[in-house]
Amino acid sequence: MVARSPRPLSEANNCDATIEAPKFANGMDSSASPAVADNKRASSNSQDTASAGSGSGNSGSGGSTASDRKRVLPKHQRPLTRYLPIFSPDLNLRHHIETAGHQIDPCPHVFVDAHSCRGYLHKLGATFHAWSRRWFVLDRQRSALIYYSDKSERKPRGGAYFATIDEVYLDHLNASKSGRPHCTFIVKTKKRSYNLQAASDSAARIWIDAIITGAQGNLDY
Repeated sequence: MVARSPRPLSEANNCDATIEAPKFANGMDSSASPAVADNKRASSNSQDTASAGSGSGNSGSGGSTASDRKRVLPKHQRPLTRYLPIFSPDLNLRHHIETAGHQIDPCPHVFVDAHSCRGYLHKLGATFHAWSRRWFVLDRQRSALIYYSDKSERKPRGGAYFATIDEVYLDHLNASKSGRPHCTFIVKTKKRSYNLQAASDSAARIWIDAIITGAQGNLDY
C-alpha cells in the first residue's frame, strides 16, 4: 500500500476582537470518490490485460502511475516544512525549530523558547484591508496563536486556538498582494484567513514551522 501524503493544514477567521474557539465537524472528503473510481477502472483494465497474457507487471505499473498522478502537486502547493502537529507537552519548540534547519539567533525579529514563539508581524485587516503591526504570540501551553497591540501583551486583540487552525503556508501566489510575498504567509482557520507579513523570509519560515507544530484543525491526513 502507498501511504497517503499528509494534507497541508486550511480554512478562514473574521473577528479581530476574539480568539477563535474550536469547532468540530465531520470532514467528509467527497473529492476522494472520483479518484477511487479511477483506481477501480485502472485495476479492472489491468486485470483484463493480464488475462490476455500481458502478465501481472502491467497491472502493478498501472496502479503506481495512478497513485503518482494523485500524489504530484503543483509546485506552489508542495510543502516546504513538516506538516504534522505535535501534541506532546514535552516538546521543546526552540530545539524543534533549530533541528528543522532554522537559525534563530541571527534572526532578531523572532523570539523562540521551549514553549512559545513571539514577534511583530504585519496583519492584513479583514475589513479595511490595511496592514497593521501586531505583536503575535504562539503559546503552546495555552494552545493558541494570539495577537496584541504591542509586546506588553496586556489585552488580546484576537487570534485562534490550535484546534481551529487548518493550514499554514507561504504566500507563493501573492494572494495577499503584500508586495513581499517571500515574507508573507497565510494561516487558515475555520472562520477566516490571516495574511501575515514577517520582517524577513527567514522569520516567516520560522513562524510557519512553529505554527504547524500546533495546527490541529485538519487531522484527516
